[in-house]
Amino acid sequence: IQENTTAVHQHLKGPIHQQHQAVNSFSLVTEDEQSYCYSDEESESPNSEELKKLEAEFQKNLMRAKKAFDTRMENLHRSKEEREAQHLKILEKHEKEKAEFEKRILQAEAEQTRRLDQLQKGWAQQRESLVKQKQEHSKNSAIEKRHNASLEFAYTLSTPPYPNSA
Repeated sequence: IQENTTAVHQHLKGPIHQQHQAVNSFSLVTEDEQSYCYSDEESESPNSEELKKLEAEFQKNLMRAKKAFDTRMENLHRSKEEREAQHLKILEKHEKEKAEFEKRILQAEAEQTRRLDQLQKGWAQQRESLVKQKQEHSKNSAIEKRHNASLEFAYTLSTPPYPNSA
């Protein structure tokens, strides 16, 4: 039994090394494994069925591992593409928001300019009106003074002189 076990271990040593290479290089089956033939001794031994089962199980596990890896890689690539697409959407959204913000700034600046112009025009009109009022008031005052002076003069002419003044 110990001889058979040693022989099986020595026989499996080669394929185990190849299995390791196959997993590391991501290939399912190496050429050595495909062309692997059992010798007449092995095919007649009671362990040959076990070896075939072991080999089949190995191939099955190897294919399952590769499939899991491929699925994981596909998922990683898909999630990366989805994140990049989401990132682009966010960038587009930010660019749109930035353009809208700039538009609002321009509108606010235009509104402020309009308000300042209105204030300045209103101030200029009020100033002009006040200047005209002062001018009219001073004209009226001068006319009034002249009128008052002429009335006073007329009054002095129409009244007799004071009795004590002679």
